[in-house]
Amino acid sequence: MDPDPSATVSCTRGCTVRVRTSPAKSAFLRTLREHGLRGQVSLLWTDDRGIRELNARFRGLNEPTDVLTFPGPDFPGAPLGDVAISLETARRQARARGIAPEVEVAYLAIHAALHLAGFDDEAEDDRARMQAEMARMAELCGLPVDPEWVSLHEEAAR
Repeated sequence: MDPDPSATVSCTRGCTVRVRTSPAKSAFLRTLREHGLRGQVSLLWTDDRGIRELNARFRGLNEPTDVLTFPGPDFPGAPLGDVAISLETARRQARARGIAPEVEVAYLAIHAALHLAGFDDEAEDDRARMQAEMARMAELCGLPVDPEWVSLHEEAAR
């Protein structure tokens, strides 16, 4: 599958945690394409320390999380946004779910791309809509389908 040239992702590895990220990048691009998104996204593969710093700086929460999505400004030619994924948290969540870390990272990438597409998961009905779309995208990407996927970062940290 060739990625849509109208959506590009620049990946930066900001940690030494080893998880295969190519399936996540492919799932991310496929999700962007499926939702008609065009533009540039910066994706940071980080660890808990790095994502904690970002979470504290931008959300006022001094704790690690699994994924942060920062949509870009809404004007022609602006980047779509920035995403940070903690590979360290993803490994713990994968272990808790009994799946491969690269599958969890792909789910986090789909989750982030859907946030860029305007999906929200704060209210229960919005979360259900987002979960259904995540499951649809996972199936399109050849991933195991989990129709009830939710972030485990708080439980997985214990």
